[in-house]
Amino acid sequence: MVVYYNQADRLELYLNGRKIAEQSKDPSRYDLVFRAIPFEPGVLEVVSYRGNEKVMSKTVRTAAKPYRVKLVAEKPSVNAAANELAFVQAYVVDEFDTAVPDAAHDIRFNVEGEGAKIVATDNGNTTDLRKFQSRARQAYHGKALAIVAVKHSGKLIIRAKVRD
Repeated sequence: MVVYYNQADRLELYLNGRKIAEQSKDPSRYDLVFRAIPFEPGVLEVVSYRGNEKVMSKTVRTAAKPYRVKLVAEKPSVNAAANELAFVQAYVVDEFDTAVPDAAHDIRFNVEGEGAKIVATDNGNTTDLRKFQSRARQAYHGKALAIVAVKHSGKLIIRAKVRD
């Protein structure tokens, strides 16, 4: 089932470039529900129309095989003098940069920079019994987190490596 919310009055649903459904919205409702959508790896796209004018298009891609670990810092810099921590998300992604939701790789974090230290890792899995102070963490639903403390201003390099 696909549920879509917007202000358009008509939607078209495409699976791998083939139109598989179309619906017009009841003016008293804010959503459209597409039921019994077949699963097929690839790209699912919804196109919104007001009258005959295309207003918006959104796509979702099925993840392929894990390809790399993508690191995304919560903020571009932290204030060492204020003892701020750097929060760095790790995502296991495929070659198209799509998150791989079932990835469970063991990720080891490393930080380079004067006075910088990995102080904790996490993954959101409440059943993971590994110590938070560990520099390695198993990805949970393709994600993990590294928390870095810095004592001095300067450049930091944070790396994540999947254990062999």
